[in-house]
Amino acid sequence: MSAISSWLLSVIGVIIIGVLINIVLPHSSISKFIYGIYSFIIIYVIITPIINILSDGKSFTINYDSIIDSSYIDSLNENKEIVMEKSIITKSASLGIKNIDVDIVSHISENNLILDKVYVNLQNAIIDENLVHIDKYQVLDEVVNSITKIGRENIVYYE
Repeated sequence: MSAISSWLLSVIGVIIIGVLINIVLPHSSISKFIYGIYSFIIIYVIITPIINILSDGKSFTINYDSIIDSSYIDSLNENKEIVMEKSIITKSASLGIKNIDVDIVSHISENNLILDKVYVNLQNAIIDENLVHIDKYQVLDEVVNSITKIGRENIVYYE
């Protein structure tokens, strides 16, 4: 469908809706208010193609992606960090390394959470008897990497 025919279809559709509003709406003070709003809608539908032609392809639409509240994004990313920390603790406990503390340091770049470092506190760690001769750092590296997808160089252990 060409641009002109779709524009004419929009104008006709708005006019039909206006006729239906006129039939259904009783004549009162509120009807004048509704007719005023409706007249702005008609003007918008008629003028929009003219503005698009004069703008040489520049768009006057609003990009709602950039309006998203930054505090909401911060809250979501903070929740992601908390979930990852709890997942690391739970998975390492299921593998026999219990009572560890995990802290994830990150920043936000273009609304995406970027992990900088993962700190694992092993001061109060309790290791199962079956894992005494297994390298706990290797096990924890695999756990942290499987959850955060962060490289070994960004995992810091302290005891």
